This record gives sequence, C-alpha cells and structure tokens, in this order.
Amino acid sequence: MRTKMLSFIKNRYSQPAWLRVLNIICFVLIMTAGCSKSDDRPHGAFVCEEIQYPLTKGIVARITSPPAETYRYDISVYSGFVNAPLSGGYTFVGSGCSVSFQDIICTSSTGLNTGKYTFNPTEKLPGTFSVGEVLINWDIETQTGQHFYVKDGSISLISNNKTYTMVFSVTCDDGRVIYGNFGGELSYEHN
Repeated sequence: MRTKMLSFIKNRYSQPAWLRVLNIICFVLIMTAGCSKSDDRPHGAFVCEEIQYPLTKGIVARITSPPAETYRYDISVYSGFVNAPLSGGYTFVGSGCSVSFQDIICTSSTGLNTGKYTFNPTEKLPGTFSVGEVLINWDIETQTGQHFYVKDGSISLISNNKTYTMVFSVTCDDGRVIYGNFGGELSYEHN
C-alpha cells in the first residue's frame, strides 16, 4: 500500500509539489505516532527503490562545545553495524545500513531542537544540515556496498530528552529519492 500511495503522489504532482505532499504526510505520521502508545525500543526504516531497510539503533553527537551561539550535531540511524566508541567520537564496525545527517545546526546545547532541518551545504544557519550519507549493505572492512551522498531534502524531528521521532526525505547525488522514519532513544555523544 505504501508503494501505491507513493506512486499516486508522484504521478499526481510535479516533482517539487509531490515532495511537499510527502513532507505533509510525514508530519502527520510523526504527530499520530507521538500520540499513540509507544514501544520503548528504537525502530524505523528507510525505503530506496521500493526496498525497505530497517533502522534499529541511533546516535546523536554534539560536535560543538558550549558556550556557543549555535551548535553542530550529527545523527546516524542504522542497523547491523556495531557502534565502537572512540575518544571524543564514535565509529562503526562490521556491516549494515545507515542514514546519517551531519553538521545539523541548532541553538540548543543539550540536544537537537524539535523542528524541520533542510539541506543547505553553503549556509550554516539554525534549521539546516550540510552533509548527508546513505549506506546500504555496506561493509566497513572491504568498503563495499552502496554509498550515496545527499544533495537535497529535509528532516523533521520531534525531540523529548534523548528520545527522537524523525521523518526524512532526501534526494541523493544520483537522483534517487530515499525516505524513511525512526523513533526511539538515541545514544548521546558529546565532546
């Protein structure tokens, strides 16, 4: 049904219009998910070329140290990989799938603000992010699998302490559209 709905939206609306419609649908899904009885386990998925990939874990990392006027964060939601903490950061080992958004700019030192963040690689303003990557069946050791860079799109977040509900829709460097969601507690790293 999800595939039929996406096809209907793509066929009914022009490229920019169907992305706006998809953002509205994603916002409604976030709001209804936030109002229902929740499962404490992180969960989500992303869709690439009508194939769904699960997302079961996540990390939010504050990159900027306080005090500052604005703060930079990275979010990675993933499955399969093992998070191996490093001094002052994190890294992945093994293989799996992930969606990462980096250089997300907001005004809070204690976590990302609720709101919409739009891809903008040139201006570092609150409500923007400048780097995004998608890995599908990626093996860290052999550097094989699919690796895409984000060139456009947005993330909508609802944050409550360390728990986030996130919906995203991005266009990659090769033109493919990837969309998905994630809900649950993210492990928190900061410098």
